[in-house]
Amino acid sequence: SVEEPVFTHRILSSGTASVTGYNGTDTAVTVPAEIDGVAVTEIGRDAFKGNTAITSVTLPDTVVRIGASAFDGCTALRSVTTPSFADSASGIHLPAALERIGAYAFRGCAGITGRVLIPNRVDEIQTGAFAGCSGIHYLTVGGDVDKIGRSAFEGCTKLAVANFQSNSGHLIDIQEDAFKDCPQLSVKNTFGNPYVRNYCGKNRHYVMPEATAAPETPPQPDTPAGPETPPAEPDPAGEDTGAQTP
Repeated sequence: SVEEPVFTHRILSSGTASVTGYNGTDTAVTVPAEIDGVAVTEIGRDAFKGNTAITSVTLPDTVVRIGASAFDGCTALRSVTTPSFADSASGIHLPAALERIGAYAFRGCAGITGRVLIPNRVDEIQTGAFAGCSGIHYLTVGGDVDKIGRSAFEGCTKLAVANFQSNSGHLIDIQEDAFKDCPQLSVKNTFGNPYVRNYCGKNRHYVMPEATAAPETPPQPDTPAGPETPPAEPDPAGEDTGAQTP
């Protein structure tokens, strides 16, 4: 009989690979940088959804997109990291090349504690991406994020600090209820972005005095030489359409 592959995948129009599923038994999962000689650039929709056994995932530095519900409901998951952050026992340290985090990508991953670092190249954090991640306590939002979807961090009840790295001239759309039910939240508006300030005013989030908000750039490990970063593969079913919980 043909042995079932540990990772299932599909080839994107860019010629790179999207991981679509995991059939292994290891709880500490390392996603390869290549499958059958093809670079892995995406963790696809529902790839690990509902897997309650995995405790850690190491992503290759080649990943540019995490699809909708990719890790939704992975309740035992404690860390998502890259080889550059291999010693991290908890939290989320995403690849420096990452550009988009899909809707509900990490919803309900309550076992993740510590810090979440959104890399500078990410342009959108879609609806409910980290909803219910009740263990995280510190968030750094990279400077190129243009949009944070509805309920993106709703129910992150231990989140104490959200540190925005957007400069004062950067337009960032923070949608309704992005930080709903985050009772301990204080916002660090590092570079005095007016859109961050206005959002906090409307939603009554405490903003730390800007004079004390020292710059803190999310760690950006050098990305190994590899294939040119492809454009994100369209995924109509995984786009942030503004719908509430599917």
